[in-house]
Amino acid sequence: MPKRKKQRRQNDACSKAMQHYEAALRCLEDADERAALEALDFAEVFLERAHDDDVRRGLVAEVSLARGALLEVADPSNARLAYDRSYAADGNAAAALRAARLAWRCGDDEAACEALLERARAAAADDEEARGDAAELLGRYLAERGRVHEVHELADLGY
Repeated sequence: MPKRKKQRRQNDACSKAMQHYEAALRCLEDADERAALEALDFAEVFLERAHDDDVRRGLVAEVSLARGALLEVADPSNARLAYDRSYAADGNAAAALRAARLAWRCGDDEAACEALLERARAAAADDEEARGDAAELLGRYLAERGRVHEVHELADLGY
């Protein structure tokens, strides 16, 4: 297949994925979660065909983050997978924070929760608001476990 034709098909796939992602957002505005999930499914199909570049990775992160948020209550394990995929795509703090919070809420073991909380804190290092959210989540987690001295250490470090 000629290189131009292949490139055009990959660009078209990314455009179609974006259209389905935007359709999912419109469905969410109408409170139609089932239709939003369907649109996200279609977006992911097209993302699989798209050329791997920054645009695709950013869109994978957004689509996966939206999927995770929609699945969090009904299907937490698949929500975690979606958050992990979002984080893997571009290292975004929102996905790292949501995965950590969900692990805590679902009662994952302490070591796994702490690793995810640390990952969230590292992902949020360049974003002041996200850094505050990560520190707050970690602080609440530590306080719930009676590790108040570590919460104070976080505060002393400026978190």
